[in-house]
Amino acid sequence: MVDAGVRHRPHTASTTTSTASKISLSSQQHSGCTLVRQQQREGLLLALVLNGAAQVTSAEPTVADAASNSTSDKNAAIGFGAVTASVFLWGSNFVPLKRFESGDGLFFQWVLCSFIFMTGIVVNLIQGSPEFHPFAMIGGLLWTTGNITVVPIVQLLGLAQGMLLWSSSNLLMGYFSGRYGWFGVTPAPPNDAALSSAGVALCCISLVFYLFVRPTLDNAKSQNSAGYLPDYLQHRSLSGATGSWVDKLAPAQRTWVGRSLALFAGCCYGLNFTPVAYVQDNYEGASQSGLDYVFAHFTGIYATSTCYFVLYCIAKKNQPMIYPKLVLPSMISGIMWAISQSMWFVANQNLSQTISFPIISTGPGVVSSVIGIVIFHEISGKRNFIFLAFAFAFAFGGVIMTALSN
Repeated sequence: MVDAGVRHRPHTASTTTSTASKISLSSQQHSGCTLVRQQQREGLLLALVLNGAAQVTSAEPTVADAASNSTSDKNAAIGFGAVTASVFLWGSNFVPLKRFESGDGLFFQWVLCSFIFMTGIVVNLIQGSPEFHPFAMIGGLLWTTGNITVVPIVQLLGLAQGMLLWSSSNLLMGYFSGRYGWFGVTPAPPNDAALSSAGVALCCISLVFYLFVRPTLDNAKSQNSAGYLPDYLQHRSLSGATGSWVDKLAPAQRTWVGRSLALFAGCCYGLNFTPVAYVQDNYEGASQSGLDYVFAHFTGIYATSTCYFVLYCIAKKNQPMIYPKLVLPSMISGIMWAISQSMWFVANQNLSQTISFPIISTGPGVVSSVIGIVIFHEISGKRNFIFLAFAFAFAFGGVIMTALSN
C-alpha cells in the first residue's frame, strides 16, 4: 500500500501540470479568438463601406488563426482600407447638399448630427453593445463646438483664409498630439520621424494652393462651391448670412477674432479623438477597439448639437431658419459623415493618429475637387488647373511620405 501511494503521487503531479497547461492554452486560445473576432467586426464594417451591399460572412476562427493574430492588434491592410474609405466619404460628404439652401446652418447641423447619432446606434449593435464611457463624449462636444464656429469665421475672414487656418491647425493638432502624446495619451511616434515630418509639411503646403482656386460659377452658385472642404459646414449663403455681433465689430477686431476662432475650431477638430485615446490608455480594462467608442462619441455630438440648437431657437425667439427640403439631404450627409468618422477610428487604431491624420485631413480635398470639376463643373480654366495640379502634387507627395514613414 505504501509503494502504491508513492507511485500514485507522481501521477497526480503530472495530471495537475497537464490540467494547468490545458487551462493556460485554453485562456490563450480564448484571448486570441476574441482579438480575431474584433478584427472580423472591423473588417465587416469596412467591407460594407467599400463594397456597398456586399454580403460579408466569416467563419469561427481556428486556433492557428488566433495564434497568428495574438501578437498584435494592428492590421495595416485594415488601417489603410479605412483611410481610403474615410477619404472618399469625406470628399463626397456634402454632395447631397449642393443644390439646397442651408441658411445659417444651425438647422442643417442639428439634422446632420441626429443621423450621425442614429448611425452610431447601428455601429454599437454591430460591436455587441460594448461598455459606454461618458468621457469619450467630450470628443463629440469638441467637434460640434468647432463646427458651429464655421459660419462666423467665414463672415469674419472669408472662406479661403478661414479654411486655411482651421484646416492647418486641425492637421497639426491631430498629428502632434498623437505623435508626442499630449493630454495624457500614449505617444505614437512614426518609425521614420524625418519622413513623417516632411510629409506633414507637404500636406500643409497643399492647403495653401487651394486659396488660389476660383470657382467659375455665378455669384449665387459660387458661394456653394466649397467642395474641397473635407468635413466642415458648407453653406450656400455663408458670407451673406447676417450675424449681429459680427457686424458690430471694427475691421481690426474682425481680423483677430476671426483668426482666433479659426485656430480654435481647428484645435477642436484635431483633438476630437483625444478623449477616446485617453480612455484607452488610462482606464483599466478599457477596450482598444476604436469602434467600441463610436456610440459614445456620436452621443456627445448629438447632445451638444441639440443644446446649441435649443439655445439658437431661444435666441431667435422661436423663429429659427428651417428649410424642409434640407432634411433628406442632411440625413444622407449625416450617415456618410458617421461612416467616415467610424472608419477614422479604425484607421487610428491600426495605423495611429500620426499616420491617419495627415492623410485624412488632406485627401478629401483632392476627391471633392475632382467631383467639383467632373460633376458640378465648378472649376475650369488654365489658371485654376495649374493651382490644383500643385495642390494635388503636394497632397499626394505628403500622403505617400506619411504612409511610408510607418
